[in-house]
Amino acid sequence: MVPDRSGGQAQFIHNDTTSGYCATHAAISIARSRQEIIQLAEEQGWQARELPRGGFSVIEFWIENQVMIELLTPDMAADYLAVTAKYCRDVNMDKLK
Repeated sequence: MVPDRSGGQAQFIHNDTTSGYCATHAAISIARSRQEIIQLAEEQGWQARELPRGGFSVIEFWIENQVMIELLTPDMAADYLAVTAKYCRDVNMDKLK
């Protein structure tokens, strides 16, 4: 994964040479505001931006501009759980059929 230079979501690319970027990431719920998260990134000179993920949003937070973690504020986490709970209910209902 690499950060999108025009402000969009992370991009996936195949690179036969080492790029320094990491393809592994994590979504982490954090008890901080959007402003606090973005400010921390700015203070470190790192990229961070809020982006939609289909029913919920995350903040792509690029540690040292190489490793991306998706941070969710409390309201983002609530939206994420609402979206995934519906999916889990649908999958479990399919198993009962």
